[in-house]
Amino acid sequence: VGSSLFKFRGVSLISESFNEFISDLYEYIDPCETEVERILRVGDLNGLKSLLENGYKIEQENDNGRILIEEASIRGNAEFITYLYEAGSELRSSIALAERNAKYFEEHKSIVALLHGLVQK
Repeated sequence: VGSSLFKFRGVSLISESFNEFISDLYEYIDPCETEVERILRVGDLNGLKSLLENGYKIEQENDNGRILIEEASIRGNAEFITYLYEAGSELRSSIALAERNAKYFEEHKSIVALLHGLVQK
């Protein structure tokens, strides 16, 4: 065959930001998704508050050994990070996780600054 079906003349923008891209990946509902995973995925602050009010431990580790604030740092959710820190969560590896993402995604630089600011309080 002389010509390829897949020819590109430029780059296509598929999302305005990393967070939008990730969000678009998860528009389907995973039947195995836990309530905690759903809350983190959609950024449901009221759901997070309810979860903690109903006995979920702020330092409880998920299957990857991460706690909520670390997952929020990976996802770049400043609102969750601030809420969890003010509620007493330890940062653990949150800064390192955010710094790793900031190497590749500009919007995570503000998360790194937020986390460093929390440490200095």
